[in-house]
Amino acid sequence: MRIEVAGLADVPRFLEIRHAAFADQAPAAYSPREVETLLGDVDEGELREMIAAGRLYVARLDHRVVGLAGWQDGRLRHVYVDPAYTRRGVASALLRCVEANVGGEIRAGVALHAEPFYLANGYRVVRRGTAWDGSAYLEMVKTMSSEVISRVLVTGAAGLIGRAVLDLLAAEGIGATALILQPAGKPLPADRIVVGDAGDPDLVAGALRGADAVIHLAAIPVPDREPDTRVFAQNTRATFAVLDQAGRAGVRRAAIASSYAICGLPFARRPLRMPYLPIDTGLPLQITDPYALSKQADEGTAAMASLQYGMSVVALRLPFVGAADDRLPALARLYADQPEAGTADVWAYLDVRDAARAMLAALHPTEPGCHVVYVAAPETLAPYPTEELVGRFHPGVPHPGFEGRIAPIDLAPAQDLLGFAARHLWRVG
Repeated sequence: MRIEVAGLADVPRFLEIRHAAFADQAPAAYSPREVETLLGDVDEGELREMIAAGRLYVARLDHRVVGLAGWQDGRLRHVYVDPAYTRRGVASALLRCVEANVGGEIRAGVALHAEPFYLANGYRVVRRGTAWDGSAYLEMVKTMSSEVISRVLVTGAAGLIGRAVLDLLAAEGIGATALILQPAGKPLPADRIVVGDAGDPDLVAGALRGADAVIHLAAIPVPDREPDTRVFAQNTRATFAVLDQAGRAGVRRAAIASSYAICGLPFARRPLRMPYLPIDTGLPLQITDPYALSKQADEGTAAMASLQYGMSVVALRLPFVGAADDRLPALARLYADQPEAGTADVWAYLDVRDAARAMLAALHPTEPGCHVVYVAAPETLAPYPTEELVGRFHPGVPHPGFEGRIAPIDLAPAQDLLGFAARHLWRVG
């Protein structure tokens, strides 16, 4: 099933579905005269206004529109499914899609025969009303909160960041479905585990059952452990499968792991020079390796999913991620002894607990749409002033003066968009 923003060309099919749905279901609750009135009571102008505003969605199965739903002025409108496609989750998926775009309270004037469906989806009856033609309907309401997520699909859940994300979700009381490539060596804190390839769309579709958000981490993390073709193909295929299937299922919130390495320097296959500092999302990319290229494609996939499905997707460009009892101490010692080793990475890092926090925060951006942000600890992992490091190892690179050990990366967008700032800082020196 595919859910996408409706177009004007879909209007005739909308009217056809609406007529078929009422003709099939309304007679159970209304008289023949009332059914006839309901069938004729449609405002095509309103449909066109909703389409123009991007507030009407369609569900497609087998390239055919089988359902629609939208909202107008805080009210749920036009939730209909072709009778030939009922009991396939179409209406629920459309409803989740609309609800993800409406904050606060959403109201609906509900035909009597549809009451069980809305009750099952968390709506409550406010009053019983009478329409202009004398027929009865139910005024129902549901309180929406953009902060409430009940279940998250986490791909790559057995990895370093994936396990930290599962721990955080468990601590927050949020259900987790862990998608892992092979059985985990030790138990995972998830109440549902799916084993298989994140690039398999059918497997992903099943793993998405019940999820209202996705954190996508599954990837080959470096370019030199597998053939180039495999690195690029596997990473991009997984990201496309996960975001595309999430969009089709009506999931409207996703966070994906991009990488600081997208700039090109960490795995450069020929000498490169940093264009300027601090690093920001406007920095020209200098990609010579398949891993960085896969991350560029992943960010493009995120933009596609956002535009096609109305999904909010945040791609986090993560630096070196480690734990205080594992990778961070060794890297800190390396940077102290050989500061040149951190040149390509500008000595940046992020504690895995903060990486997990950033991924979860990315499910609640302050603005909808597709976003790319850098996250990192505010200071470097090297025990030397940043200005000194830049002068020695990035000579001649344009930059403002850096105070102390500040990380030469623009972290303000992550603070503004996600309210994120790293908490777990490595004590250097």
